[in-house]
Amino acid sequence: MSITIDYASLADLDALAEMNHQMILDEHNRNPMTRAELAERMRGWIESGTWHVMLIREDGQTAGYCVFVERRDEYFPERPEVYVRHFFIAPDRRRRGLGRAAFQELARTCFPAGARLVLDVLATNPVGLAFWQSLGFAPYCATLDRAR
Repeated sequence: MSITIDYASLADLDALAEMNHQMILDEHNRNPMTRAELAERMRGWIESGTWHVMLIREDGQTAGYCVFVERRDEYFPERPEVYVRHFFIAPDRRRRGLGRAAFQELARTCFPAGARLVLDVLATNPVGLAFWQSLGFAPYCATLDRAR
């Protein structure tokens, strides 16, 4: 398996929006955005200069994507922190080690050395939680909400 990580461009918006939509379905997210709205949000992230939108390719084919931002740790500002907003691997490419390998490649090539890595996993996504825990992540807090 040959994995490459490349910056996404505006030409990738449709593919990114489709993958984002699939991720919303997979994790049972309550996000109501349309594919067009998801594409516009991706456009904003790509054009922001702050967010990194990366394509994950396996053997030259797009297999997923990652969106992250670098920031400073709230309590230790001298320490870099990476907040991973999205990490997605296409359903037909899962369960073969690609997600693990792709995240390790992202960490090696894109994240600052020694950075604290932070991400959110929805309570409706136990498969995602198990994946992240297998990579050494542990729960830090629980965000609770209440419908009005």
